[in-house]
This record gives sequence, structure tokens and C-alpha cells, in this order.
Amino acid sequence: MIVYLISTAIALAVLLLGEKLLPNETKEVYKEKGYDWNKVIIYSSIAGFAGGLLSTLVIMKTGMPSELNPFLLPFATTITAYITTQSLMTDLKVLLINRFVLRVAYISMYLISIYNIATNELFSQNMLALVIFTIALVIIFIFVPIGASDVRALAVALPYTISVGGYLGIQMLIFTLFVVAFFMYLHRRKKINKELKVFKVNHKDMYEEMGEKAFNRAARKTIKYQFDNSEEHAVPVGPFMIMPFLVFLIIYPIIIM
Repeated sequence: MIVYLISTAIALAVLLLGEKLLPNETKEVYKEKGYDWNKVIIYSSIAGFAGGLLSTLVIMKTGMPSELNPFLLPFATTITAYITTQSLMTDLKVLLINRFVLRVAYISMYLISIYNIATNELFSQNMLALVIFTIALVIIFIFVPIGASDVRALAVALPYTISVGGYLGIQMLIFTLFVVAFFMYLHRRKKINKELKVFKVNHKDMYEEMGEKAFNRAARKTIKYQFDNSEEHAVPVGPFMIMPFLVFLIIYPIIIM
């Protein structure tokens, strides 16, 4: 148990060191909005420690084999729980996630993922899946309309999941993206319909002149353009893309036994 708690402590220390030493634009915006940044650090740290401790208890309960590098699991769970909590607090309030601590997190997760694959014959077969994920992440970063920090959040959650779960991690990614895209579509459509009603009231003469169908078509294009070019209408999705992987890491020893 001591080894697992040390792993948890190291993960927290790495993240808190990153918070201390690296720039933090999110912190400044968060404080300008009147929120308490100290609470973000405290709650994220508590969540990270709780994640590592819960992971430790599950490992000990299931008797996860030493050949599977169980000492890395609390480290990964701690980092994922910390980032999930912090992103929930900041992304939902100011539509930002601290990109610098995200970098610390995903670099750490990549390192232990590579260690897993390099030192374990069972995990070595997941190298191709990790490469595919990395390529997919670049494609998502370039082409999929989600924030850069949301992509970085995926880079935190997924590498270790893939190193131990292989293509199951890729399947979880695809499913998560579909679910998030579906709810983004519903949320966006609801807001556009609401704006459309206001648009009709403010442009009554145009509505009567063009007719309902033509007016709605033109108005939706205008509203959609405004939504696409305004951060006010951005939908925070980062925390919700990480959560499934946090659950996976916690129950992983149960799945394999």
C-alpha cells in the first residue's frame, strides 16, 4: 500500500509544482470573475488524492498482478481525477482550462504509458493503438470544432488507458466523442431556437415580408454565424470527455480480474 500512496503523492507533487512554476492565464481570468482560485487547487488536490486512494483500495482488493505495473495506476488516476475536477470548476465558469497544467499532466501520462508498453510484454501490443490515438488526436485538434484545451484534456485521459486497454481506449474515445457531439448539437439547437424567437420579435417587418420559411432559413444562418464567432456561446465539454476514462481507471483492476 505504501508504494501506491507514494505514487499518488508523486502525481500530486508534479501537478502542484506545475501550478506553482508555470504561467496560469486561467487563474487570472478566474479571479477577475470573482472566483476563489485557492478553492480550485484545494478541491482538485482532494479529488486527486481521493482518486489515488480509491485506486489503491481497488488494486489491493482485487490483487492486481505485479506484472501489470499496478504502482502506475494510482499515479494515473490521481492525475486524471485532479484534472477532471479542475476543468469542471474552470471550464463551466470561465470556459477555460489551465493549458500549462494540462501539459504537465499529459506529458506525465504519456511517459508512464510508454514505460508500460516498453517494460511489459502484454502491454507492448498496444503500441500501435497508442500511435493511432496520437494521430487521431492531431486530426481532432485540427478538424473537430472543440477547444484546444478539450483536446489536451483527452491527451491526459487516454494514453494510459490505451497502454493498458489497447483498442478499448480508442473505442471509448469514439463513443465519448459521439455522445459529446450529440449533446453539443442539442444544446446548440436549443439556444439557436431561443435566439430565433428573439430575432423574429426584433425583425418583425422582415419576417412578414419574407415569410416564415425564408426568414427562418436566413435568420438561422445569421445566428449560427454569431454563435461560431462568439465565445459567449461556447459549450464546455472537456470535463465530460475525461470522466469516462477516470471511471475506467478506477475500475480497471476489477475489469481484468
